[in-house]
Amino acid sequence: MRYDDPLRRGGIPFVGCLLIGQLLSVWATALDGVTGRITLSRLFFCAIVVGCWVLGVAVIRWGSRRLVHPSRWCAPILLACSFYALLLLLRAGAVEHSWQRLLVDYHRTSTGFLSQLFTTSFFFFAIPSFLAGMLVQLTVVSILHTPERQRGVATGLLFLIGVLPGLAGIWILGGLARPWGVLNATRLLILGFGALSVVAAILYGERSHRRWIEASVCFVLTLAAGFGSYRTTAAAALQSAGVFPRLICRDSGFARGNAEWEKRTQDHTFSFFTDKDYGFVLAQDGCPRILKNRFHTVRTVSGYLPLLLNPDASRVAVLGDNAGYVIPFILRGGIQQVDYSACSSEQVRIAVTVDDMVVRGLAKPSADQPLLKRAKDKVRFGESEFYDLVYLEPEPVWMRGTSGNYGVSLFSRCHRIVGEHGLVSLHLDTRAMSTRRFISVARAFLSVFPFCQFWNIGLCDWIVIGAKEPFDISANKMYTFFSKTEVTRDFMRAGILSITDILPCLLCNQDGIRAWVSRSESETAWQGAIRLPQLVLDRGEFCLRPNQVEGCRQRTLSWFQQGGLSEDIYEAICDGVRKNVETRALVVATMAELSKGDGKSGMQAAATAGRMNPRDLLLQELANSLDLEGWRRIDLGDFKGARACYESLQAIGSKNALANFGLGVCFRAQGDNKAAYEHFDLAVKESKENNGYRMELAQVAGVLGKFEEADRQYREVLKRDPKNADALFRYAKSLSNTDRAKPDFDAAIHYAEEACGLTRWKNPEYSYGLADIYIAAGKTMEGIGLKRRLKEMGR
Repeated sequence: MRYDDPLRRGGIPFVGCLLIGQLLSVWATALDGVTGRITLSRLFFCAIVVGCWVLGVAVIRWGSRRLVHPSRWCAPILLACSFYALLLLLRAGAVEHSWQRLLVDYHRTSTGFLSQLFTTSFFFFAIPSFLAGMLVQLTVVSILHTPERQRGVATGLLFLIGVLPGLAGIWILGGLARPWGVLNATRLLILGFGALSVVAAILYGERSHRRWIEASVCFVLTLAAGFGSYRTTAAAALQSAGVFPRLICRDSGFARGNAEWEKRTQDHTFSFFTDKDYGFVLAQDGCPRILKNRFHTVRTVSGYLPLLLNPDASRVAVLGDNAGYVIPFILRGGIQQVDYSACSSEQVRIAVTVDDMVVRGLAKPSADQPLLKRAKDKVRFGESEFYDLVYLEPEPVWMRGTSGNYGVSLFSRCHRIVGEHGLVSLHLDTRAMSTRRFISVARAFLSVFPFCQFWNIGLCDWIVIGAKEPFDISANKMYTFFSKTEVTRDFMRAGILSITDILPCLLCNQDGIRAWVSRSESETAWQGAIRLPQLVLDRGEFCLRPNQVEGCRQRTLSWFQQGGLSEDIYEAICDGVRKNVETRALVVATMAELSKGDGKSGMQAAATAGRMNPRDLLLQELANSLDLEGWRRIDLGDFKGARACYESLQAIGSKNALANFGLGVCFRAQGDNKAAYEHFDLAVKESKENNGYRMELAQVAGVLGKFEEADRQYREVLKRDPKNADALFRYAKSLSNTDRAKPDFDAAIHYAEEACGLTRWKNPEYSYGLADIYIAAGKTMEGIGLKRRLKEMGR
């Protein structure tokens, strides 16, 4: 191959530029994993990439005046790419931790968030973009130095061997970044840069550059050996950090600690956490979606409400990325044909499998999923398609590329495929949706569907029901559907015992909401994306709250026809709905008082509402938010603030087990063990199956010298979970306590040895604790010998 060959002169820098493009695509997915695919992260990405790329081109243009061939530039640039990618790999954990600190920062603001976003984007993309610009300009210089008759051939060859394979590589690596792992993809790219730098040195280097070639070969070999032994720990969780979704969900009590199981798909990262209070949590991109012993009430209502309004439905379509979270309810409701679209089959499989674990109380996923056989990924928007129900379960509005999920175009397509008597249900999560943006979505929906109903099923969750014809719901059919065994069980898990708990969620029909929309200002998707950090992080108007629309409430049930239901049952339902509407009004008043900063008056109204109907959906969510805020303050060491949260939760009258447990934790941290014991005891009495509550009660009882009560609680825990290593060790420590009248050292040694065996002697607290029990029991040599062996083993 001649030196003047265009393929030889321009191919190497061009392939190197494509490798950098792959590196940028891989780390862009990592940034999306942290920031939740918000528009601003991509804006920073594009601005920094383009700016630094132009700077790199300018540097080479300035330096290429004396450049005859790229031998002095190409290999050093490629080696610099290797070193920089290595730096990214080593510092990924530190970047993740800097984002995680935002979760516990009381003084976080949108300015600080944007600063962190800029810093992260600059760290990820500035230098590789600069180097990419240099390599692009080197390729252009190589082609320009080619004889004019060969430039067309050179450009064509570069396109065939560079652009097409390179674009395919970017697409493949971008797709593999989540399921395969960003860090593993980066390792391969580092080795690719190193190997390409050697090839560049060999092809472009002169004989006098032999030492440079040998040094490059040694570098690549050393780099390969180093990465063969390199292991990542905290950095591996970069994609599932999900900091921004967790900030939006005000997540403090959910999913604390490290994920026990993680699954990456093309678009999302699913994490499985265990929690002593919530059982377990399935989080999608850091946002909790499915919980065990607190069945997600909003998810249940959003799945069943459209079916309650149209119980005769037989053909259902579910559109949107969150389809998998409502499909289990639709299938258990008896629908035989369920089609879904805009959602991966993998996401549906994961959601249905975890939901099955919740419903059946399984410890691990079951391989047999008969429900999945009835759900097909085949929704078509043809004129011949007619569905009885269409669910719209889109990605949250804060995620990039979701503006089309809330526009007239999609609503019109749904209007085309729904039958004459069918319904379209749009679920709106307004946690990061401004009021003006909500109004623009409502206005678009009303422009397509002449008849609508607005339902408020949570503090930040709304369902908009659209139809081609006026609503005329049969109470008899609704009551019959609610009474189905599977449906009733799901509602009971969600804390809903009667249909009268659901009907007060109706806000108004199209007349009331049109009047409110007409006198309010709207906001485009672009404006909402720009204001997003301010909405989430700064104090002020956060999102639409029920108290802002309470004036539109429709207090009659004219659309709720008797339809063959017995007169006494129908009147009982209507009376219960009217009573619960009054409760809802008190809860909304509570929210209004809290938004003004008057917590005392707000809690008084909430306590009154709790006595009237403790199962009100808004009241339940308010209680959960108080619990989450209490745990967040406990994690930060603010026990006084946490105690105020749990006292407010106790005043509401619901979630008493949670309130007493939280108060017990606060009193124990403040040194009042007697008060802590009383609250832990109440928590155990109200939630007898919770082993975590019993463990805390047993430990406080031991501190107060109530050893009989402590022993009883430990035995109850071990009866339910015989392999609980922590319970075994704590029980052993209690039995060997010298403050007892008669310490039982034999039993203590037995339980401590069993705890060490279950943990394979890898827990130093248990191992050294066993040695101390040996010594206290008079077996001094065994205790000293065990400590010596543990030190020799480095434990």
